[in-house]
Amino acid sequence: MLFGSKKRTVISSACATLLIVISIIAFILLHSSKPIPAAVTSKITFPVYYPKGSPSSFTIAREQISYDETTTVLQMPATSSLSNHAATISEQPLPGKLTFDQIKGEGTVIDGAKGQAAVSNVEGRMVAVMIDAGHKTLILVNSTDASKEELTAIVRSLDLLR
Repeated sequence: MLFGSKKRTVISSACATLLIVISIIAFILLHSSKPIPAAVTSKITFPVYYPKGSPSSFTIAREQISYDETTTVLQMPATSSLSNHAATISEQPLPGKLTFDQIKGEGTVIDGAKGQAAVSNVEGRMVAVMIDAGHKTLILVNSTDASKEELTAIVRSLDLLR
């Protein structure tokens, strides 16, 4: 009788250990995948920013991320799971000597995660513009239905990806 109990304990311990190992491997694989496909980032020569966390519950569909080599514009469509609002994050190399004062217009100036940003309503669209702190990337977030607060949350969540 004692032998059967010991055998069950060994089997239970082995199963628990296997489950822990599988969980660790799954965690590493899920969290180490790059948010932007390598086929896209390999073509980009400027710093790229990506939302950290889920700002206003916005998520980016990895398969919809695109980069146009002719215009050098990276586009990341985002959708909020709470409001079903959509926004597009566009990034490109900073053109020439463009300054924040030149692009802010009449927008409300806010502190973004990586530089100052301006958020405003332009022709019925909410638009946020930001030049990164290194003055290398121009970031534009725009939407026809997201609120100023939602765009502000996206801009404040941007973190340097590469």
